[in-house]
Amino acid sequence: MSALSSTRTVSSAIGLWLSPTARRGQGLARMLFDELDDIARHRGSHELVSLVDNKNFASMSLHRKSGFRAFS
Repeated sequence: MSALSSTRTVSSAIGLWLSPTARRGQGLARMLFDELDDIARHRGSHELVSLVDNKNFASMSLHRKSGFRAFS
């Protein structure tokens, strides 16, 4: 999945997850995505890439809500 608009400079999020005991529904994952987006833009990236298991429907939904789109 990919967010941001251009492919000039790419940043990757590797190994991002929340503890299973984290309070769900508090917006923690969304806050992490927003922070990653800010860091990537600050570093001059125009695209943020994240690999998601296609069976992890909750993660895929979160990625879509955060502006990522699927690609192959």
